[in-house]
Amino acid sequence: SRQIHDLAKDIEIAYRTEAKDMRQLQKVGDKLLQSAMDMRIVLGEPGFRGNWREAMQSESIKRELVRLTDSLDLAIDVLKLALGRSQLLDTAFERANLIKGRIDRVCDVDITGYSYWYDTSPRHFTLHITPLSVADKFHEQIEIKQGAWIFTSATLAVSGDFKHFTDRLGLKPKQQFSLPSPFDYEKQ
Repeated sequence: SRQIHDLAKDIEIAYRTEAKDMRQLQKVGDKLLQSAMDMRIVLGEPGFRGNWREAMQSESIKRELVRLTDSLDLAIDVLKLALGRSQLLDTAFERANLIKGRIDRVCDVDITGYSYWYDTSPRHFTLHITPLSVADKFHEQIEIKQGAWIFTSATLAVSGDFKHFTDRLGLKPKQQFSLPSPFDYEKQ
């Protein structure tokens, strides 16, 4: 919701400084701000973390989510009319589309392999998508940056076996070995 608050603030600034003839900008900014605050309230007490999939079953959350996305759609439509008038308005249009896309994605909870969750603070809320496995993404990074990869930690191997670590990261090591720790546990 911080991104929505910042967007609303920038729309207000653009209205007051660069597009005084477009009163709709002020109304759109106010509506965005209000719908984000209403969504924050309906998500529960500050400091709460919850399951977004479950939360989306609530009628009150569904209703506020529709209001929030409708506010973003309206902002996009109004900002589209102002394209080319200023860099601030052009950037606001791009950001509104980006935020809308992110909200659409986090609401598509039927995509498996992710944990969908949210948290609240006194003034804001955050929607999260966390992958259950990073193996595919990590493997992509290794392929992009060809070369030798060295992983060091006192806890990579379990009973001298790296399988748990390599499986979690999607690694297919060509060579692996463990060196004894220089730390003297008995004396320290």
